[in-house]
Amino acid sequence: MTSRSPKRGEIWRVDFKEAFENNLWHIKLLPNPVNGLQKPSAVDALQVRSVSIDRFLDLLGRVTASDLDEITEALGLLIEIPQN
Repeated sequence: MTSRSPKRGEIWRVDFKEAFENNLWHIKLLPNPVNGLQKPSAVDALQVRSVSIDRFLDLLGRVTASDLDEITEALGLLIEIPQN
């Protein structure tokens, strides 16, 4: 464990907390060969940011179509897009 505080632009790995399960903005991702994750993780739809593609270095994996649907639905709920 580090005593350093996160700074803007840094990426920190954090543990998935079971308490996240009840938050509509946390979408749990389980490790699989497609996404390249090593342990259960979550997309935090409240922390979505735009980043220039010029800053991308290494592709770690991809989300499945069903995971992407869940992420899209969570984002839609957060910005209050009417559901079909």
